[in-house]
Amino acid sequence: MQRPVVLVFLIDALGWSIAEHFGFGRGVLPVRRPLGTVLGYSSAAIPSLLSGARPVEHGAWSMFRRAQSDGSFAFLRRLPRLPHAIEWRARGHVRRWIDRRGAVGAYYDLYEIPLHLLHAFDVAQKGNPFEPGGLRSETVFDWMLTRRIRYRLWDYRTEEARNFADAQAALADAPDVVFVYTAELDALMHRVGIFHDAVGARLRTYASFIASMRAAAARARRELVTIVLSDHGMTDVAATVDIWGALDAG
Repeated sequence: MQRPVVLVFLIDALGWSIAEHFGFGRGVLPVRRPLGTVLGYSSAAIPSLLSGARPVEHGAWSMFRRAQSDGSFAFLRRLPRLPHAIEWRARGHVRRWIDRRGAVGAYYDLYEIPLHLLHAFDVAQKGNPFEPGGLRSETVFDWMLTRRIRYRLWDYRTEEARNFADAQAALADAPDVVFVYTAELDALMHRVGIFHDAVGARLRTYASFIASMRAAAARARRELVTIVLSDHGMTDVAATVDIWGALDAG
């Protein structure tokens, strides 16, 4: 038997209550417990998870900050205010224009920021935390690189099912660590809620992936050490409060 291979499976938004509700990992992942996270959702939590540092140390907290003169979107300063219907059609073109410039390495989303105001914003995190040198704090990827630990990584940039298949096939190349990050559960729960049947079905897919990785490792005569973790949880919206309306009324 060769040395063990470590599977790190990072599932975005898999909160403890969600995992327990569907019984995800029971009997397969015997050491399990809830963990706290940091304020800032994935923008802060993933860098903290990958580095072991606080947001004040690794420099990533919110997705956006106020732009300086050299902000990532400064070249859009002269973009005029567009009618709403046209702006929604133009948004995709503007996003592709930004991406072609290559100024942002990390994940970001324009959300509903008016395009003519984008120049006043900048992404708080320029580097990719899933790559060595992606944060100002050392990450696990920096650590593995300096210690010549052979790892393979798959993240949100490629489709989940493809990542699962490629990760399983990669065991034949004898890596030390297989790191798989998926954000598709997060996107699903934003659409259907946290306890929908579709969420249970997706978690069964994840359980099948872990089982297939163990089977592939056994065929390669390697022990598989499995670590499943998440960056934050999620909750359903039960009610809303009109904050601006309350302030105006006051």
